[in-house]
Amino acid sequence: MAAVAALLSFLFANEKRMVEQMHKILDVILNIINLIICLFILGNIFSLYPLNIQTIYGAILILPFFFVWQKIHIAIHEVGRLIAGRISGYTFQQVRIGAFAIYKDASGTLRFSRLKLRAIGGQCLMNPPVTEAEQCPCILYLLGGSLLNLFIGISNLLPHKFRGFLTDGYQIMILNSDPTMK
Repeated sequence: MAAVAALLSFLFANEKRMVEQMHKILDVILNIINLIICLFILGNIFSLYPLNIQTIYGAILILPFFFVWQKIHIAIHEVGRLIAGRISGYTFQQVRIGAFAIYKDASGTLRFSRLKLRAIGGQCLMNPPVTEAEQCPCILYLLGGSLLNLFIGISNLLPHKFRGFLTDGYQIMILNSDPTMK
């Protein structure tokens, strides 16, 4: 580990430049992972449908929505962590989604800012309640984002209509009840 640190120090003359480069590398790695996931999904779409111009055009049109959905997913995750943190007694400090942040300044006023550091997809920073270390309610705070994502996913599988919109569960129920709809 010390050898890696020495190598990084040698490659990057000062610490600030090293941190900036590491963030750029992390950003590239995360984008490559996103691209691999999108290509995997598109590969499955192409395996189900014949390869023609409509399929290719549709895939090209849908690709940007994967990146938009990722940002929505991150926002839901961080809001879930914020809610769980408040329930656990934490006090709000900052929420970030990509380069955008809402934070509480020294006077307690909420502020909005755009940050240059983009390597973090999302972040919810909160101050834990003053308790003994072994009694800190950090588990709910840490699980809050994933629990909200899970709740939304499960609620979409429940069959119901809302203002004319059908959940996936409702559509599955319709397809199973009428074989001619398949």
